[in-house]
Amino acid sequence: MKYTIAFLLMITSLTACAQPQAEPSHLVPPKTYWQSFGFQKQPKQVGIGYYKSDSLGYEPAMLEVYNFNEDGFITQKYIRIFGEYGSETVNNYVYSNGVLDSINTLASAKTLTANKKCITATADSSHTLPPAENLPTTPTPIPTMTTEW
Repeated sequence: MKYTIAFLLMITSLTACAQPQAEPSHLVPPKTYWQSFGFQKQPKQVGIGYYKSDSLGYEPAMLEVYNFNEDGFITQKYIRIFGEYGSETVNNYVYSNGVLDSINTLASAKTLTANKKCITATADSSHTLPPAENLPTTPTPIPTMTTEW
């Protein structure tokens, strides 16, 4: 009886350890070079469109745009989500001596009004975010909020 219980515990622990452990995304450094995104050639700008579809057709759901500099490093990532809960996010990558120094983020949503404020650790209280429909459709660098690495 002792051996069967020990055997079952050993099999259970081996199967639990055998499953691959994914690294949490906040512990993985961000992709900064064009090859880390899996592109075959060095791009200047890449746009990726996501669509949702059903039996009646399809409609755009999300747009991602990546901008790269001449050295192949990402300079800007723009994400726009369409629909009822639409939003826009721009991440501007700042480099110091060829090393990623910080990522400046600007975000807005359809439900964001002048009465609501975006809270970050380093945001200046004098900055207010415009509603999503007033943001440009192409990425523009507007560093108002900073996430330090």
